[in-house]
Amino acid sequence: MRKIFLTVIFAYCLIINSAFASPHENGIDDFYFGQSLEEIQAQYELTNKEYDAKDNIVNYTAKISSLDFYGMNVSQPIILGFKDNKLCKISFSAFNLTLDEGSKLYNRIKEFASVQYGKPALPLSIMTIWYTDEINLSIMYLALEEDNKSAVFVTMEENTLSEELLAIFNH
Repeated sequence: MRKIFLTVIFAYCLIINSAFASPHENGIDDFYFGQSLEEIQAQYELTNKEYDAKDNIVNYTAKISSLDFYGMNVSQPIILGFKDNKLCKISFSAFNLTLDEGSKLYNRIKEFASVQYGKPALPLSIMTIWYTDEINLSIMYLALEEDNKSAVFVTMEENTLSEELLAIFNH
């Protein structure tokens, strides 16, 4: 009986883990950092091209209805950033949440991201940031109390921090 119970618990943990496994060390779902602009354009329509001169990144918007990030209902469109025609940044959000929904979503993402990426470098009540060798992940919770609405913003980008800065943030 104990073996059956442990087997069921183990299987449940695997199912839960796979349900929230869409983020990975080098991107999210079908998007991988370093993926070419042409490869993504072959699958998705990219619109609203904007150049960010400060970061030397070209941003596009795209409607990606199947994007899953820890069960977050992603508002459309999302933003994909390219440097030298290679994917380097993915940004998206969830809007029109109640204060309670937004707070719960923010905390759920923090919990699961901490399991996957370790202790955050910057854990605040409304913003949390992780730095790894591969990625920088930031999530932010914005509450508009007068409207009883909130939003959660997520940005994952290819890590461009120097090894010295990365060491400071990861200790």
